[in-house]
Formats: sequence, C-alpha cells, structure tokens
Amino acid sequence: MNSFNSDTPLNVDLPDQDGSSPIINNSADDNDSEHPVVTRKNSRMAFYIAFLALFFTAVGITVGYKHWLRIDDKAEAALDEITRIKQQLSHTANKDKVEELSANLTQSSNDAEQRFSESLEELDQIREQTNYSAQTVKDQIAELTLQQSEKNTHTLSTPTVLQAEVRFLLESAKTRLAMDYDKSNAMLFLKKADQLLIQIASPELLSVRENLSKDIAQLEQISVVNVRELSNTITELSEKIKPLAAIEKELLNGEQVALFEEVDNNSITGKVKGYINDSISIRKQTTLPRYAPNNEDKKRIDQLLQLRLESLRLMAAQRYDKQFHQQIKTLKLMLELYYSIEDAQPWLATLEQLDSENIEPSLPTLSTALNKLLEQSQTQTAKKENK
Repeated sequence: MNSFNSDTPLNVDLPDQDGSSPIINNSADDNDSEHPVVTRKNSRMAFYIAFLALFFTAVGITVGYKHWLRIDDKAEAALDEITRIKQQLSHTANKDKVEELSANLTQSSNDAEQRFSESLEELDQIREQTNYSAQTVKDQIAELTLQQSEKNTHTLSTPTVLQAEVRFLLESAKTRLAMDYDKSNAMLFLKKADQLLIQIASPELLSVRENLSKDIAQLEQISVVNVRELSNTITELSEKIKPLAAIEKELLNGEQVALFEEVDNNSITGKVKGYINDSISIRKQTTLPRYAPNNEDKKRIDQLLQLRLESLRLMAAQRYDKQFHQQIKTLKLMLELYYSIEDAQPWLATLEQLDSENIEPSLPTLSTALNKLLEQSQTQTAKKENK
C-alpha cells in the first residue's frame, strides 16, 4: 500500500459526461506504466463477453442433447427393426418346417391310403375266395346227400321216423333251455338232431341243417349260470357264518390280557394286583361290530340270517334275478351291522361273487331249425296228397 504525503498535491477529476467513474490520479504515479487502468466500460465488456460465452455454451449443450436424443431414437428404431427382422426370420423358418412336416404328413397319408386300398383289395379277394369255397362245400354236401339218398336202402317209413325223431330232439332242446336253462343238454339234443339229419340224407332237409347250425352257434354264445353250483355255494356260506353267541363264546375263551404284568405274591401290593387280574378279564379284539345285541336278540338274528340264506337258495333255483340280488344286499347289511369286519370279510366276499351272477339271462328261442322242419314236413305231406 502507498502512503499519502501531505505535501503531495492530490488531483481529483470530476465525472465525465458519459457517466464514467472519476479517475483518481496520483501525481506521483502518472508516469508509472506498470499498473493497469480499470474502467467501468471495460468491466461491462468483460461481463458481456462472459454472458455470450455462457449463452453459446448452453446453446451448444442443448443442441448436443437434442442430437443425442435423436441418435438414441434412431438406435431404438434400429433395434426394433432388427427384432422384427429376427421374428420374421423365425416365422419363416417355422413356416418352412411346417410346410416340410405337412408335406411329410401328406406323403405318409397317401402311403397309408394306398396300403389301405391294397388291403381292401386283398380282403375282397379273400372274401370272394371264401364265398366261393363255402358255396362249393355247400354244393358238394347237396350232391353227396343226393347220392346217399339214391343209394339208401331203408324202407319208406324209416326217413319219416327219423325225421319225427329230429323234430322231437329240436323241441326237447328248446324246452330244456327255456324251462330249465339247461344249456349242456340242449346242446346235446341239437347235435344229435344234426347227426340224424345227416343220416336221413335228404336234399330237402339241407335248409333245416343250415338253420340248425345257426341255432347251435347262438347257443354257444350265451352264458348260463349253473343253479346247482349256486345252491351249493349258498349252503356252504350258511354253514360258515357263525352264530353271534358262538363268536361271543370264542371271544370269552380267547387270550386274556393281564392288567398288571409283573405281580409279586409275597408283598401286599402284589397280592392286590393278582386279585385284580383274576377279577377283571381283558381280552384282545381288533374291531367291534356296529351294533351289539343282547342274548335274546342274537338268537333272533341268527335265525333270520339262516332264513334269508334259505330264501336266497330258493330264489336262485327259481331264477328270480331281481329278488335274488335284493336278498344279497340285505344279507350284506346284516353282516356289516352285527359282525366285526374281520369276521364278516370272507362271507361278504362270497356274497359279492354271488351278486355278480346273472341268473336270468336272455336266451335264444332255438326255433329256426324247428320251424323250417315243420315247413318241410307240411310240403312233403302236401306232395303226397297231390299224388
């Protein structure tokens, strides 16, 4: 800092008309060129230049940011375009694969159709051959029958008697099956009638043999329950079902479980435990029945069970299918109610087996051959009367 001397004159200039600041000059420093001259005009110029620099900087930043946003939008658009192209390429690849699979499927379908057509042709050929063979056999049978009838040395009454016997056998087979459901004997009668038709060797009865073969085929296809076997099964079941009183007796005679396992008879406590074990009986039983009747009811229940089993046997013998299955349902409910699961399980299994049987199946009439035979007999009688 420069110190002022009182002897040194101080010159102060008034402000100029342009409003510039006064200039303070020290007369001692007028000739000193090392110190800068500060003016308000230069300060405003510097501020203006700084403002312009700041403005252009902001404008440049704004323009650069917008340009960056535009580049970013273009990059995103390019990525979307690349994704779309990839999807199109994938779709194109899948489409090509689908077309390839479709072509393979079409080829396979055509091959299968061709093989199917060939198989149908083979089946048609086999069917024609079979029909031809069957017709040939039929013609040969007719020819052999005719030859045998020409060589037959029986009297005129013998074929008539045999034909009447055939009629009796066919009627017996029909009656046995319809009344007694006796499939085995009905089959024996039909086969015996066929043997007699062969023995008669009449061309006029070939149609009877053909219908008889149809009756035999129908009889072989049905299933008839043997009532005798059902009756034996029901009898065995009635013998296996134990009376309720007997089951209670077995339970009382069963293994006893001691309340106190270790008993010392030498001590007072041990004697008390032994007395308790002797006084209280505890026995093992896995499950209890749903209902425990008294002694009087037990006798009635045992009698009712046996009565229902006997009714079941009679229903099986008379082939009352609906009543038969209802009775089985009632018996199952009684066993489940009054017996434990362990005791009733084998008896319930037998009832389930009986319940699966159909004791009244639909039966064939076995009247085709019989009707044809009656028709042939009437034709023969009419011919004799005309002669």
